[in-house]
Amino acid sequence: MTETHTLVGLTNTRQSIRISLPDLVKTIRKEVEGMKRIISLLLVVVFVLGISVSTASAASSTPIFYSQQGGSWDDGVPSATLAEINESGCAITCCSMVLYPSRAKIFDERVGYERWAYADPYVTFRANGDTCYADWERIRREYGWSKVVQQSYSGWTDDDIAQDIDNELWSGRFPIGQVPGHFILFVDSISFYPDPRITQDAGSVDLAESDVSVQDVGSINLTKLASRPPAKAQVSPATPVQPGDIVPPDEDITLDSDEIGITATSDPYGMYFWIHEPWYIDGERIYFYQNVKGAKLEDVVKTVRYYK
Repeated sequence: MTETHTLVGLTNTRQSIRISLPDLVKTIRKEVEGMKRIISLLLVVVFVLGISVSTASAASSTPIFYSQQGGSWDDGVPSATLAEINESGCAITCCSMVLYPSRAKIFDERVGYERWAYADPYVTFRANGDTCYADWERIRREYGWSKVVQQSYSGWTDDDIAQDIDNELWSGRFPIGQVPGHFILFVDSISFYPDPRITQDAGSVDLAESDVSVQDVGSINLTKLASRPPAKAQVSPATPVQPGDIVPPDEDITLDSDEIGITATSDPYGMYFWIHEPWYIDGERIYFYQNVKGAKLEDVVKTVRYYK
């Protein structure tokens, strides 16, 4: 009796859910179309977020800072070597900042044995053949990077130099800049130019029955919207300037000695690039015009770029 009722129940259930094949096909198609719209929307979200994340990453990452004057790396370094790096180690210090956390195999006098050591001014000094005169190619080889390129700026305008350095920064490379008698490391900029990685119209994404679309993404700089400084500004050379203020390009303004103690020159790019200045103990991410040589952008002789 129980079995009979169970069979009847199953039979009735099967009859109640019985639908025609055309209805089933329509139902499946409807569900598929709904999934298509969801997938299309997700693709657009991923696309936009991908651009935002990559641009933010390029703009925010900053290499480690080392000073040629010393720091955590100098404990145990022979005094003669340390003195040489303190005096002439700007180039190898810049290399160390770019190449960290790559390692080179050296006999490390700080610990008394041969080992693979993370890039710092002393390690690069040893990997470079115990000299501060940078052999760019040898340093590249010792740290295992793929190539190094030297870009001369002979005959370039400061605008051309600025765009080239900016493009390098946007590409995720940190160019080592040579100014007369010194090397510095460019680490960031206020971009005057569109992001060179987005050079074409990204097109439009049609979301089926939705009116959501993405157009002309390539014409929009998502993270850096800045303009050139004004050609002239009504500011007296005696006007006090606070750290972070924009210095007009046609004025020479001396900052208060208790704040920075450096004279801002008429270089329009002096406060639009940030550098790591290896000469200073506290030279991490300072304005370009604060470089120890007081060089302007037009004084940059060349840049050296390492490729991983």
